[in-house]
Amino acid sequence: MQNNPLLAPDGLPAFDRPEILQAELSGLALDCAAWGTAPAALNAANEEAVAAFLDGSAPFLAIPESIEEVLAAEPRAAASTLEDVLEADRRARERARQALARRTPARASH
Repeated sequence: MQNNPLLAPDGLPAFDRPEILQAELSGLALDCAAWGTAPAALNAANEEAVAAFLDGSAPFLAIPESIEEVLAAEPRAAASTLEDVLEADRRARERARQALARRTPARASH
């Protein structure tokens, strides 16, 4: 297993070091704060990723990875209307679900 500051030596999430994840995601938030619909996309992707982690359907590291993927695909569009923001939210949620599905091992059926 590669050395990842978000994981403890046993490979589980390092919840005792939240500042590392916070720093990583804060950088993303600051980067997108100035461009139109990106804050809506960031929020939507984060909500989808955290929900997937909390319900056990995605690994911890999928949170920042999927958010980064969603933001990389988000068009640099102005948020001129509420419809622009809602469309960015819808688009980001769909992209996040797709990104999470690629990072989630298939569950064994019992």
